[in-house]
Amino acid sequence: MDLREYLFRNRMSQGEFAEKIGTTRRYVSAISTGYYRPGPRLAKDIEAATEGQVTVAEVRPEKPNKASMAMEVCNG
Repeated sequence: MDLREYLFRNRMSQGEFAEKIGTTRRYVSAISTGYYRPGPRLAKDIEAATEGQVTVAEVRPEKPNKASMAMEVCNG
């Protein structure tokens, strides 16, 4: 589940969640829309605060690098 869906399902505002994880509402908004990727520590805090319903992998997806993209082309 992504962060936006978690907040909606739990009827929690971005501001309430921001207080829970020690950041700002604006930053939670940017994370939930995919505009920013949280750092590793904050990603773990999000996963803990949501009791695993939003995982580190969901808020911090791996960016494809040139090597992995080349492998996809070769194997594609």
